[in-house]
Amino acid sequence: MGIARLYGREFNSTDVKESEPVTIINETMGRRFWPGQNPIGKQFAKFEDKQLERITVIGVVADLKRSSLDQKTVPEAYLPHSQASWASDMYFALRTTGDPMSLVPALRRAVLDVDPVLPLIRVSSLAQMVSSSVTEPRFRTAVFASLALVAGALALVGVYGILSFIVADARREMAIRMALGARHRRLQSDVIVRALKLSAAGGLVGILGAVAETRALQGFLFGVTFLDPVTFALMPAGLLIASLVAAWAPARRAIKVDPVQVLKQN
Repeated sequence: MGIARLYGREFNSTDVKESEPVTIINETMGRRFWPGQNPIGKQFAKFEDKQLERITVIGVVADLKRSSLDQKTVPEAYLPHSQASWASDMYFALRTTGDPMSLVPALRRAVLDVDPVLPLIRVSSLAQMVSSSVTEPRFRTAVFASLALVAGALALVGVYGILSFIVADARREMAIRMALGARHRRLQSDVIVRALKLSAAGGLVGILGAVAETRALQGFLFGVTFLDPVTFALMPAGLLIASLVAAWAPARRAIKVDPVQVLKQN
């Protein structure tokens, strides 16, 4: 399966039914039951055929996600096939060099050769199993991403529209200042700074609200914290850019108009 062996040894041909019962554990089990110690050589007990049996740890391997990517890692112990009792079903993992599904017919023939009544079910590649385990999270992510894109687009359009209206409404003030000798560049920068201050205040309120709301969505996230710095940096940056464009374009048009004509209109 490609699980990394961290220390200790793997199972070998000497681990048989008559020899000392052995096991390989994962990191979580080692930390849980023997914190700060080397678990190699440690023992724990289990019931086998209605008898209490002590098992010795011979190796430690890395943790893995057994059923889903958001699964909480739990203590796990691996037993050699030669020393374990098995239930009525069994799973095999085969490593291949080509398309794993091309081996299914050969697998069915091999099982039939052992026992004609044994069924071979739930045959799939590891890639298919991983894809199936993330189907629901992917769907939720797609829904939330779509809603987020719509909300972001509405926010950008709203910010642009409101700031454009505010700048356009300040044309009379700009005309008076131009008539008094104010420089065009200074007027434009004043309008942009005013718009950015307004957007920054709104963005700060939005970020505080987002921090509170994202805690409720934490269970839908994998590998991303609810205070993801990239998300909290990109969205405010996008709104500030929209604010900059929304203030710059109307302000540039306003300073090109004859102030006398603007004052006559008002």
